[in-house]
Amino acid sequence: LIITGENSTVVWSSPPLALSDPVAQLLDDGNFVVREADANASDPNSFAWQSFDYPTDTLLPGMKLGWNLTTGFNRTLTSWASAIDPAPGEYTFGIDLRGDPLVFEWSGTRQVWRGGPWNGVRFAGTPSMVSYNKISAQFFVDATQVVYVFHTIDASIVSRVVMNHSGTTQRLLWVDDSKFWNPIWYFPMDPCDTIFPCGPNAVCDTSRSPLCGCPRGFQPKNPTNWEFRDGSAGCVRKTEVDCRNGTDGFVLVSGAKLPDTSSSTVEWFGTTLDQCRAKCLKNCSCTAYAQANISGSGSGCLLWSTNLTDLRVFGSGGQDLYVRAAAADLGMYSSVSLSLDRWLREARSRQQFGAEAC
Repeated sequence: LIITGENSTVVWSSPPLALSDPVAQLLDDGNFVVREADANASDPNSFAWQSFDYPTDTLLPGMKLGWNLTTGFNRTLTSWASAIDPAPGEYTFGIDLRGDPLVFEWSGTRQVWRGGPWNGVRFAGTPSMVSYNKISAQFFVDATQVVYVFHTIDASIVSRVVMNHSGTTQRLLWVDDSKFWNPIWYFPMDPCDTIFPCGPNAVCDTSRSPLCGCPRGFQPKNPTNWEFRDGSAGCVRKTEVDCRNGTDGFVLVSGAKLPDTSSSTVEWFGTTLDQCRAKCLKNCSCTAYAQANISGSGSGCLLWSTNLTDLRVFGSGGQDLYVRAAAADLGMYSSVSLSLDRWLREARSRQQFGAEAC
């Protein structure tokens, strides 16, 4: 399959295809395929080559974004060079396989936006993905592939995901009456969507000023710069955790975009938050935990063992994140408290409270 320009100059060609009677066909879903003439046109396994494996700046229903782990083949979106030049541009969008697989946008080799891991409903950093219920999205992780794919529930709906030349990725719906593409979500969408806006262990929140803050039990690492609205140094613990004596607890960060998971681990055997909490407490290097799959009653554990980076909160649609904290920073009435007998032993040993105080 070749594309030629003036004077029959070959501009592009597919890899050599060993077919005895080849046919090129544009299918109704937009996939342009090359196959044997007698092969089943509805069977993707019969395609010797298909355009759906080579997305440019657009993802259509049925197209896969991500990895074939058997061959190492990776499908990514690539922006145009400009609004009128379809040459490969500055931005790419795809799936990072490190840790718990997550979606990133890159400018060259520099990360500029992180969509987070798949949480059973959507990518953790894109709560607006579920704002339109006529789209069915799926994320497959198995021994052969790690891919994202979407379908329209109603055949009359025409939708696509496009990354434009400036790096903005949008889901567009075709409005036939008005003859235009209507965006229903996009990213990056605000200052907290830029990559790592507030430094390690800090939380970005667009509803407050300054944007960067520290979760309970943490304080600015560089207070002077913090006063000048520079939160890039992030936050550090007020009190070191004490895993050996079992006095640590957790601070709840509600509505969170989960921190970077490229260095985190996933354990699917823990099916409840209590099990996740126990796993994290048992591991002295564990810094935080969250539910890996929030669909249904929830399942799996995401566990962090490093600083928490690229953490933000949303007005709605985020997840619960539990950050490890020292007992001294949790307070007497923390919702995550020590068991009574352990608390009493600690209190007596410090002679802070007598038995009567309990």
